[in-house]
Amino acid sequence: MSNRRLVISVPLFFVILASVIAVVVMWWRGSRFQGDGIFTDKGILAYRPRYTVRFPEISLKKPAIYKFQFYGIPTEEFTFALEVPDLRTKMNAARTYLERHPREKYSIKEEKDISEEIGKNQTRVTVTLSSNEQELCSVNECLSNWVLGWTPSLISGEFWHPNLRDIRFRSNRTYTIIVEVNEVDLNSPPSALVPVLSGGGIEVP
Repeated sequence: MSNRRLVISVPLFFVILASVIAVVVMWWRGSRFQGDGIFTDKGILAYRPRYTVRFPEISLKKPAIYKFQFYGIPTEEFTFALEVPDLRTKMNAARTYLERHPREKYSIKEEKDISEEIGKNQTRVTVTLSSNEQELCSVNECLSNWVLGWTPSLISGEFWHPNLRDIRFRSNRTYTIIVEVNEVDLNSPPSALVPVLSGGGIEVP
């Protein structure tokens, strides 16, 4: 009986140890991040994106310059995007609904799809990413020239640009993101956007 208990307890010990290590690693990575954004780590087994950094909302109602600085982001490739402000809330609502109704499909039917109007927004947005006063990449284009990733079931989405995808970050460096809003298009939605960095995680099969 004692031998059997030993055989069972050894694998269990390693499972518990691995779980503890995973939690410690997640805490350590999250605790290292410092700066203007809110850092989120979904865990070792998370699908892409595992890591997310959400910065304060920027207004598209008037010309302005926004500066974000941060340190301690995990060494990983990240993509910069500008989210429509309600995207995160709608994604969370869809996730909660599908967890409760796994055999159903989620969609928002009471809202008008304004993707065409958003995609035509002529506001010029300049984004510059630098580290140690060295420019790493930049974009200076009207939003209509960015790619609008739209999710019809959520009636929301995000702007991204090829120049700001798969950027390699290192945890021991300080980074600065400057977002400049010019030539404001007051006739097209949205009135604000949320800068977001996302990356890491397991590729979906």
